[in-house]
Amino acid sequence: MEPDTRNEMAKVQRYGRYAQACCLVLFVVLAMMGPATLLVMLFVVPPGFLASWPSIGVTALARVLAFALVAVAIAYLYALFGDLGRGAIYTAPNVQRTGRVGAILIALGALEVLLPLLSALLLRTGIVPPEAVSYLPLELSPQSLMFILAGSLIVFVSWIFEIGRRASEDAERLRSEAELTV
Repeated sequence: MEPDTRNEMAKVQRYGRYAQACCLVLFVVLAMMGPATLLVMLFVVPPGFLASWPSIGVTALARVLAFALVAVAIAYLYALFGDLGRGAIYTAPNVQRTGRVGAILIALGALEVLLPLLSALLLRTGIVPPEAVSYLPLELSPQSLMFILAGSLIVFVSWIFEIGRRASEDAERLRSEAELTV
C-alpha cells in the first residue's frame, strides 16, 4: 500500500471512530428526547387538546414512528462507522447499511408528507374536532422534500458503491486466478 493511501486509510479509520462516538451520543440524546416529548404532550398542551384523543393519537403515532426511524438510522450509522474505524470500507454490509439509511430518510420524508394529509382527512371527516386544528400539522414542510431527495441520493450512491464493490471483487478474483495459472 502506498504511503499516501495508508495516510488516507488512517484518516478514514480515525473519522470512523469519531463518527461512531457521535452516533452513540445522538442515540443517548434521542433516548432522552422520547420520554421528554411524551411528558410535554401530556402535561404542557392545553386541556382542550387532551380531550381530542384522535389528535393525540395522530401526533403521538407520528412522533413515535419518526423517533423509531431515526433510532434505526443511527444504529445503522453506528455499525457503518464502526466498520470504517476498523478499516473495513467497501464491504457488502456497509453498502447495505448505507442504502438502508437512505431508505429511512425517504420514509421520514414520506411521513412528513402523509401526516398533514391524514390530519386534514381527520378534520374533514369530523373525527378530530375543529378546536384541535391548531395542534395538528396541516402544512407540508420543506424538510420533507429534502428528506426524500437526500434519501434518494444516498440510495443511489449505495447502488454505485455496490457496483464498485462487485467490480473490485471480480478484479481481485481474476488477479488470483492469473497468479495461480502462472
